[in-house]
Amino acid sequence: MHSKYVIKDGNTGSGNWTNGGSNLQDKNFLVLTSQQLADDYKANFETLTSKSHTHPGKPKKPDMGQLLSPERAIKLGNVAITPYFSGGGTEEIENVVVALINKAKKVRVMAMLISDSGILQALSKFKPANKDTEGVLDPYEMKKVMSPPRGRSKIPATLFWFGRKDKRFVAAPSHAYSQNDNNDFMHNKVMIIDDRIVVPGSYNFSEATESNDENMLILESSPVAAAYSGNLRIFLLSIKNAGHLCLLNSGSIQS
Repeated sequence: MHSKYVIKDGNTGSGNWTNGGSNLQDKNFLVLTSQQLADDYKANFETLTSKSHTHPGKPKKPDMGQLLSPERAIKLGNVAITPYFSGGGTEEIENVVVALINKAKKVRVMAMLISDSGILQALSKFKPANKDTEGVLDPYEMKKVMSPPRGRSKIPATLFWFGRKDKRFVAAPSHAYSQNDNNDFMHNKVMIIDDRIVVPGSYNFSEATESNDENMLILESSPVAAAYSGNLRIFLLSIKNAGHLCLLNSGSIQS
């Protein structure tokens, strides 16, 4: 169970309701007033609390035509919002993110980590230095997937190009996980695409989250994208000014 939402006015985001989640971590919350959106979240909640709710080990392939249909979008003023949920044995969130990246010319990322092989493959087109991408990630969570403490990563190292001295991606000034409630992760799970689409929610961009109960939104709005981009710009400027120029092999890992 990894979703973070309250059904009242339609509240979702990446924040946990803990001391660390509320006061220390970099995260985002959305408050969205929409009966239709609240109904979708209520339906998901009822699925989660059903005795028949399971987490199948082998996800089913989703119908991409249906997933990406404009008819799924909910209009809230000038913003088109499409909710997605995982945990019932599908890869629908991963497939939607990959489809958006495949069409993108510009991608910005604020995330705890990126380790899903499909998403990594899609992002690889942004590896050339002339491609328009940048972001901030949590160095400790990325290190766990790039250089696991036990064994070797099953993901080709070339797919982690953004974490190896690529100055377009920086390390959040966080600390390693501790068992107390004072963790200060980069806890966002956000992509900003082509200055008009924002992808927020509880979904870490990792393979493990396919079996979790997750929620994600596709927000189509240039003003909303500008607000998220402004938040990212603040992160990037403050982190680069502090000297955290890349994720690994840069001295940016704090003890």
